[in-house]
Amino acid sequence: GLFQHRSLFDELGEFDLSYPAGADYEFLLRELTQRDALFVPDVTVAACRTGGRSSRAHGHVALLQEWRRAQRQHGIRTPSTRWLVAMAGARVHEILFWLLGRKIGARVFDFVRAMVGKPPYWSRLP
Repeated sequence: GLFQHRSLFDELGEFDLSYPAGADYEFLLRELTQRDALFVPDVTVAACRTGGRSSRAHGHVALLQEWRRAQRQHGIRTPSTRWLVAMAGARVHEILFWLLGRKIGARVFDFVRAMVGKPPYWSRLP
């Protein structure tokens, strides 16, 4: 979760809606060029439901593409290794869901998650 004081919007402008799924990320890039973030440990400020657009295989690819566009807009020329790995995973996910179908693809991905000790995720999405 994230809190931003209203004065930041007065200072930096509002969310850029040309980023339908990543407007908050682009706003953070604007903010963090001028000041550091304040991390408050052990405080939960939000709980998000799963199943939104960026949870879907194609939506995740689109979100990562938006993040990369925002990074380039703010002078980050080279994608990070973490972004490259995330994009590769999202593409594999997208292809497997296309080949296997959503239901079987979800089971395959949850099986892989179970092998690394994570709880099911994909099979729980609507």
